[in-house]
Amino acid sequence: MDRLKHDLFVALRGFRRTPTFAIAVLTILGLGIGMAVAMFTTFHAILIRRLPVEDQDRIAVLWPYQDPTVELSPPATDLRELRLASRTMRDVAGVAHWAAAGSPFVDGDRGLVLNQRLVTSNYFDVLGTRPVVGRLLRPEDEAPGAPAVMVVSYGVWRSQFGGSSSVVGRQIVDPNSHGTYTIVGVAPLGLDYPVGVGCWTPIARGTSPRVFAVARLARGTSISAARAEFLSIITRLEPALKLKGATALTFTQAALGDVRPTLVVLTAAVALLLLIACVNVGNLFLVRAASRTGELVIRRALGASYVDLARHLSVEGALLAIAGGAFGFVCAAALVRALVVLAPPQLPRLDEVRLHGNLLSIAIGVTAFCVLLFSLLPAVAAARPNLASPLRDGAAPPPTRLARGVASGTGPCNARGRWSPRPQPAAPRTSRAWLSGGPPLDRFDRVRSNKIRLAREGSRVG
Repeated sequence: MDRLKHDLFVALRGFRRTPTFAIAVLTILGLGIGMAVAMFTTFHAILIRRLPVEDQDRIAVLWPYQDPTVELSPPATDLRELRLASRTMRDVAGVAHWAAAGSPFVDGDRGLVLNQRLVTSNYFDVLGTRPVVGRLLRPEDEAPGAPAVMVVSYGVWRSQFGGSSSVVGRQIVDPNSHGTYTIVGVAPLGLDYPVGVGCWTPIARGTSPRVFAVARLARGTSISAARAEFLSIITRLEPALKLKGATALTFTQAALGDVRPTLVVLTAAVALLLLIACVNVGNLFLVRAASRTGELVIRRALGASYVDLARHLSVEGALLAIAGGAFGFVCAAALVRALVVLAPPQLPRLDEVRLHGNLLSIAIGVTAFCVLLFSLLPAVAAARPNLASPLRDGAAPPPTRLARGVASGTGPCNARGRWSPRPQPAAPRTSRAWLSGGPPLDRFDRVRSNKIRLAREGSRVG
């Protein structure tokens, strides 16, 4: 424990001596982890997490067309004939084909704007979903004279009604029609079809708006077979439309729209950014390792074992990894919140975008591993058997101006290191050699050169 405390103290003192290095590493780690976790969380919530419906791969959204670029839809009255005549579709519901629009409502003394969508009363039954609070729409809700009811989305429930279960039975007024709607339930988290919807209200019986067909396929039926049968039935029911084809999408494709390619590209880019952050941190540690090799070699020469050096460097890396992970957690939480607030309304399932603990742990674990790995590089350099080579490589730097001045006595400092405005007597040759960084080997060099010269002359005479 005492050794660990000492290593912590030495590591903190080293970071205080080189604050630029510590700040650079923490900034790179924090921003890299924050952006990566925010994007991975969005990708997981929108594309990976399953929708809150039963067997989502067997639900199809269908509509006919005259031109593939122009969407058409049959009237809601055709859905009954479609249910009776179809063999590939077990049940069919309808969703009004126009985009969800903001409708004003009055809740007591405050105003609300909710994106309202008209659906058939069996819409939630076809999806096979369950309410969070209350109930969903029933067939009797669209009967003539039935009270107007609505089901609110999970996001509206949390943002407008505080997530309270007392919302069931609450009445809100439509100021345009002066009608009163009673909230009967809350849809589950993640049910965001059509995209941006805030509430669902039943299509009143006797009215026939044009709708998209939402069908649950029979077992063993392919979506292409359902599309062919849907087109043949609608063509027979609506010959005046002169239909040329039909579009069939899985419920997942219809609910997510065209955001998948964009999210895939952005997530791949952020993953590459996290890799670049790890490489940049490694480069910083390599530069620091090059400057610390001599220091660690001297420690080994003074008796420190390789284990002691590895432990000290591991403590430094662990401190940076912990601090970088904490900063990354703060950045990730802030970026996820900013993404939810600033995201365009066309982005589906925003109410499910929350900080994902597993993804955060993976990102922090990867970066912490890289930090610990690169922090041990100086220990590898110091583990070489020849301890003198790193010191010999950098033992004779060019003499500084101060050293030359002290050695010659003519600089701003004399031999004692004190300021002297007047020239001083020259120091002895041996002292000048020591102070300038070289050993007093002049006499040895002269003797050696004389021996070599005499040997050459002797060989000539012989």
